[in-house]
Amino acid sequence: MNGIVLPQPADLFALSADRIRRAAAGLWPGEPLTFADHVPSVTGYVHRVRVGGRDVFAKDSFLGLSLVSVLRGVAGDRNMVEAA
Repeated sequence: MNGIVLPQPADLFALSADRIRRAAAGLWPGEPLTFADHVPSVTGYVHRVRVGGRDVFAKDSFLGLSLVSVLRGVAGDRNMVEAA
């Protein structure tokens, strides 16, 4: 497709997992974080996580767009999405 590399689901999930780790560290410094089940969602990345003995849901969105839109290139190529 004209040399454009679109984001892949694994790229977005890894990016979101990192953002969730950083957010949890900011909210609960020093508390261990464990990812549990991934919760399917077309609008973002949702995961059950355990933070310091508490079970919570973590949700990250992709530039305010649905996952499908980002994967189709609405937000640009992979580099543009990662930069944003």
